Amino acid sequence: MVSSQNRSAFAYDYAAQQNLAVIRPIAEALSAHMADDFYKFLADEPDMAETLRHLSDTEFVGLQNKLRNYVGFILSDRLTDADHRATARRLGRLHGQLGIRPRWLIQLYSHLQSNLQQAIRATVPESEAREAAAAIVCHRIFADLREQFAGYEELEAEIAASLAQCETLALESTNFNDLVTGVLELLGGFTGTVSAFFARVDHEGELQIEASAGAAGPRYHQAMESGEVPRISIDPDLEAGRGPGGRAWRESRIICSDAWSIEAENRPWHELGRQLGFRSSAAVPILNEADRTIALLSLYAGVPRFFSAPRIYNFLLHLQQMLSHAVQRFSRAPVIPLHERQRYRRLLDSGRVTFHFQPIIDLDDGALRKLEGLARLIGEDDAIVEPKHFMPAFGSEDLFRLFAIGLDEGAKACREVAALGTDVTIALNFPAEGMGDPRFIDILFARMRAHGLLPHQIQLEILEGHDFGVDETVQHDFLRRIRDAGIRIAEDDLGSGHSSLLRLDRFGFDDVKIDQALVQSALYRPERALEFILYLTRLAHSFDMKLTVEGLANAGMVEAAAILGADYGQGYGIARPMPLDRLVEWHRGFRYKVEVTAPKTALGALAAYLGWCMRAQQTQSERRALGPVDAEARIAAYLGARPEAAARVGPLVERHFAGEFSSHEEIRGRIVQELTLLWFDELAEAGSDG
Repeated sequence: MVSSQNRSAFAYDYAAQQNLAVIRPIAEALSAHMADDFYKFLADEPDMAETLRHLSDTEFVGLQNKLRNYVGFILSDRLTDADHRATARRLGRLHGQLGIRPRWLIQLYSHLQSNLQQAIRATVPESEAREAAAAIVCHRIFADLREQFAGYEELEAEIAASLAQCETLALESTNFNDLVTGVLELLGGFTGTVSAFFARVDHEGELQIEASAGAAGPRYHQAMESGEVPRISIDPDLEAGRGPGGRAWRESRIICSDAWSIEAENRPWHELGRQLGFRSSAAVPILNEADRTIALLSLYAGVPRFFSAPRIYNFLLHLQQMLSHAVQRFSRAPVIPLHERQRYRRLLDSGRVTFHFQPIIDLDDGALRKLEGLARLIGEDDAIVEPKHFMPAFGSEDLFRLFAIGLDEGAKACREVAALGTDVTIALNFPAEGMGDPRFIDILFARMRAHGLLPHQIQLEILEGHDFGVDETVQHDFLRRIRDAGIRIAEDDLGSGHSSLLRLDRFGFDDVKIDQALVQSALYRPERALEFILYLTRLAHSFDMKLTVEGLANAGMVEAAAILGADYGQGYGIARPMPLDRLVEWHRGFRYKVEVTAPKTALGALAAYLGWCMRAQQTQSERRALGPVDAEARIAAYLGARPEAAARVGPLVERHFAGEFSSHEEIRGRIVQELTLLWFDELAEAGSDG
């Protein structure tokens, strides 16, 4: 069987070169005539005329010259089969990007073929060489058309592959940054696209670019940041807000700019955009369930009408739908401008990372039990960058690197504290998405072996996060492997949301930590905060889990957590996160001053009282069996050192403890109010002393 390449050889071999020599004298004139005739034919097609209308005069002349050169390229006696195939295939991809339909191409090439044959026969004397040359030209034209169709198919395949990859990212990404950067990298490398960026509005209403891609992406972003060109805005009162991006945001629909470099609404960016090769653009709003814009995807192409071509526009519609669903999953991800994200990654890449350690003590006896390792970045000015700033900016690869560093630094801390005679557990934050990444568990076991860490010396705190896309079976398998190795697992931020309670039910954690935002409300809503601690402590203990209360900002909160039965405490009221050398000093001098039987703060007394109230809600027989003795003694111990408070609160407490709980709701409210006011007074005194 003869291959198509062998069948084509006659049109490019030495004999072909000899035969085509007869039309060499007229090739240039023939190319110019065919190009002019070609554009007249295009102008008669309404859709093609619309495409040509969006070309600037310079672009139109340039395209004419390219076509003249291309006709000359086809007629050249030096053309090889391989060069022709490759060039025609690239041209087919370009025609696909411009929205030129295959049927138009068939009509155009049929017209070109007919006119070329007539021109050759009209200008070249009859001979065998002329007929052979005409046959060669005919073959080359149809070979060109065939390869252009192959280029169309390649473009279609690229669109389908890009859409499939974007869909995979949208469905499986467990990290907001991985989703956005992954999609942007795909779009930035897409044929025809020269720039792409993703933006959201910050708390001040400013549109912030969070990711960019494409050959021109960095330069365009830099120009907007430096003020060389205005930043795109969503404010209709600003000129920069009346471009495609601002309109797309406000109107919640895709806005295509078919002739970007000559359209008036793009005037603020024209000069730079022309330098960067912007010829068309698409502003794609990412929508929430109410069809309101929550993010903006902006794309720029190097050819006119690129995004209005049916196949590309349909691609954008699918992309918009997928990203809208995906971005909504990460609605809590903070807006972080791209320049800040890039800065944090530079610090990580350059090794400007350190770990501080915050003590976690046993609330029963004050013994140091654990150290939470907390990553910090060291800024260019040596200032410490807190994790609340950089952690949301990191993708899974960055988090993996931090986790590995944390294991090394944690092992060092274990050794330092062990030298003082204390065996501690290092608690490290573990991103929820890491449960679907085998690298995390591999590096965990590898570092434990390298440092000689025992299983009880490591605790992984699973961060409240977006574990969407991580199969539940995979998560269970991860937890099983960790438990089988003897490593404890804690759920971080219990009570921070519905999902944290669901995870508590789904996974058998060994320990849980109460979200510090709930705890710190004790500074202004103490009753509610203490009830949260009380109920969540009972919940954790009912699951046979140890409970840590973090965010204990002062001595009163430490005392209250201990009285309510929490197992461990962590917070500024015990110690701030600190470098390892300061931790050793702290450990030598720390003294635990809490006595749960004799509260020294109003918050501790309130905790004792609320604990009794909860127990008193048991059955009548249990209520008689429990009695108020412990709570009454604790409150009396607190009031004993405060005569004025005792005069106001003491009688109420005695009446409440002496009677039936159900008939004393009013008294309960007054006791809570009085102890709360005393607590606020103590906070004010502590503030004035500080």
